[in-house]
Amino acid sequence: DVLVNNAGVNLPEAPFERHTAEQWRAISGVNMAGPINVTHAALPHLKESAAGRIINFASMIAHVGSPNNTMYTMTKAAMVLFSKSLAAELASTAITVNSVSPGVFATRMNAKFTEDAAVRSSVESMIPMRRLGEPREIAGAVLFLCSAAASYCTGSDIRVDGGFTAV
Repeated sequence: DVLVNNAGVNLPEAPFERHTAEQWRAISGVNMAGPINVTHAALPHLKESAAGRIINFASMIAHVGSPNNTMYTMTKAAMVLFSKSLAAELASTAITVNSVSPGVFATRMNAKFTEDAAVRSSVESMIPMRRLGEPREIAGAVLFLCSAAASYCTGSDIRVDGGFTAV
């Protein structure tokens, strides 16, 4: 049985001091509280499974930081450490817990990077593979973590970011 926590929202980029408590509640509600609540609800069922899997989506930004994107960065870094901590807690069970940290993918959430050709080119120039990821490419990491091949993989974060965090 598999639980994939793949919710995520972002705020408009702005200095940290300009964001409000209401914005913090909104982004942390989706990016942190949502996956935590769903995981809490799913655990009894997963504990009865022969091989439970929990996969939490984080972000490459969780590993490098991002000025004017502090709240999103913090919530995604929290998902990496939530995954590691829960993996350690559940290691003696048949449940593995891992996270996936996507880079910039051509999705609706990243429209600001894809709609303008100059912006897209600038973003692609920062990625060693010189392109954005396609949604189908993230599926391989998730499928691996769901499979028996990943039965000894817990507490790990797989970065699928075209090499962005490698440099």
